Amino acid sequence: MLFITAFLSVPAFPQILAQIVKRMDSHQKALKSLRADVTINKFSVQFGGTSTKECAVKFIPANDYFLRLDSTKPVTESFLAVKNQSLV
Repeated sequence: MLFITAFLSVPAFPQILAQIVKRMDSHQKALKSLRADVTINKFSVQFGGTSTKECAVKFIPANDYFLRLDSTKPVTESFLAVKNQSLV
């Protein structure tokens, strides 16, 4: 943030920030679905090592948004959230 503000005049910064927020809002409204592969690495002091989980994530924004995590490694499991309800 310091790098950006060094080259922008103070009055121009709010305008640029407003443009960024406007672009983010239009992209969010255009989003139909989102899919990603995720790798989660956790370190545990208690067990003295790391654990790795590989998942596929699917998100569908709608009136009742939909989020699904399907884990493939180390164990196959699924997690589903619809609006404010989570279903395992």
